[in-house]
Amino acid sequence: MTDEIENLNKDLIIPDWINEKYFIEVLAKDEPDHVKVLKFTPVAAIPPGENFTSTMLRIFIKLEMKDGSIKNKTYILKIMLPEDRGGKDFGDFGLFPKEAKMYDTFIPAFEALYKEAGWDIQLAPKCLKTEERNGEIHFIFEDLRVKGFANMDRTTGLDMEHMTASLHKLAEYHAASAVFEEKNGRYPEEFYEGFVTRSCKKFHIDGFRLKERAFKKAMLTWGMKDAQKYVDKFPTEEQYWAQCLATLDYKNDEFYVLSHGDFWSSNLMASYLPDGGLKKLILIYFQLSKWSHPAEDLLFFLILLIVTV
Repeated sequence: MTDEIENLNKDLIIPDWINEKYFIEVLAKDEPDHVKVLKFTPVAAIPPGENFTSTMLRIFIKLEMKDGSIKNKTYILKIMLPEDRGGKDFGDFGLFPKEAKMYDTFIPAFEALYKEAGWDIQLAPKCLKTEERNGEIHFIFEDLRVKGFANMDRTTGLDMEHMTASLHKLAEYHAASAVFEEKNGRYPEEFYEGFVTRSCKKFHIDGFRLKERAFKKAMLTWGMKDAQKYVDKFPTEEQYWAQCLATLDYKNDEFYVLSHGDFWSSNLMASYLPDGGLKKLILIYFQLSKWSHPAEDLLFFLILLIVTV
């Protein structure tokens, strides 16, 4: 088993509380025929820089079963960043409490709607446990890699096959979220803000100032006629913030869904057929979901991922 273990960030400090005792409850439900844990190995699941809001671990567990056989299991553990490494800043956005509600309540409810209609549709990885521990929220997920899933390359766009399948999966998610709201009423209040939050104006304005300088400098290198004229028309901070707040306006005659909020290749996992064809897609990361127009997810996705042929 050790030979199969790959640690993608050897500098990551793993807290002592992440041990076999923490997985007793999950193993009792997921592997009821196991007798004892023979080996427990936590490692980094992703390389440095791939996730800015949390720490992702892959947990390798070697089990002895009742019949004497040996079984290897892996799980994904997602934990909040320590406060001194950015956890406090992201905590102000309420990302983890929102994601806990998504995995505990809404994703299972959406998938149940499809089951009632006779369709077996999986929208997201199975979440085996959510827990609040010392003010921090943690998740234990099935390891989709065991089922042949892999992350997409976020540095490249998607071809037509992947674009079509991704939009189909998004449509399944959007549709279920709209039906759920129609049947059960409004989502909790925190789902009426997403990446943009009224209480975090400083964060957004600081980010705008950084992007503004870089963008204006880049515009002057594009070879446009009268480039300075367009630079001078670049939005002001006030105009930018007004547009941000406009995404939080709701109208009674508009169609809304629960958006994913960060819908692009980094938050999709894919499995493939033996011939290389796309088999299945799964959505991950639900920290920015928001009751919004479906166009918000679509625009974000199409702008980032279309490949020009």
